[in-house]
Amino acid sequence: MADAVCESLGSYLWVVGELFETFLKSQNDIHAVPALLLMEYAEPIDGVSILARVGSAKNCTQLLRTGMELQLNVMFLMEGDDTYEQRCLAYEYFHFQNQLRVAQKCDPNTEVGKQVRGQSRDEPLGDIFDRTSSDIQSEIKALQAKVNSARYAAVRAEVARTKSKRWYGLWNGPANVEALAGRLKQHAIYETLYRYWSSASHGESALKRMILGKAEGLQMQPVRSPAGLPAACRHACSLANSMTLFIVDKRLPHLHPEMANRFIERIKPGLDYIDSVQGLDG
Repeated sequence: MADAVCESLGSYLWVVGELFETFLKSQNDIHAVPALLLMEYAEPIDGVSILARVGSAKNCTQLLRTGMELQLNVMFLMEGDDTYEQRCLAYEYFHFQNQLRVAQKCDPNTEVGKQVRGQSRDEPLGDIFDRTSSDIQSEIKALQAKVNSARYAAVRAEVARTKSKRWYGLWNGPANVEALAGRLKQHAIYETLYRYWSSASHGESALKRMILGKAEGLQMQPVRSPAGLPAACRHACSLANSMTLFIVDKRLPHLHPEMANRFIERIKPGLDYIDSVQGLDG
């Protein structure tokens, strides 16, 4: 099953490599955000393949959840040519703004620094933000210059207008992940898979470990249980294959024939094998 995930991931990375070539030819740094997001997207899929090789299904859920969130981000970023640049800039701005806030927490003289120290006073890690090995004031100054640069003037104006806490919420965008999924026609997947995967991330899925219908006493799945692995691998393949198709449709339509051949020759046999596995329902 791990090999099946790797085949889907390999096809995805092939298409991403082709897209990167077009980015490089354009010599436009606005493509940095989608390029980095697309590489980030590969990580949770690769993580599922690694867990599959050792028969560990439960930890796949957090990776799949991350993969879906990344997918929604990429799809919204690349939704339309007319909004592409401003959304890339919005993503950049929020990234640097988050970095600035973390840096400010490390400075006890900023309002944010004072607040976090007051909230964590007398805790075991209450001094975690005290940094003495770097010039935090210079770091804050550099980040402030970046977020206040002319590059992000339109983003700052929209943030001031909307007070949005998320990059995709600007310019009448969705307010949260659920609304983002709905905007992209992914709400059914959000309501089923994303909510199911989220329960593990929030520490609310422990009772799913119980094995029902067994003898007296509490029976539970062991650590590194393969139960649920076929479904996890199938979903990982779906994340890779759906994004491969999305990129080809949006940016590389000339690759449709080769993509189809790769699917038939390399990917479909692995998917068929996953579907044939019995006795590992999660």
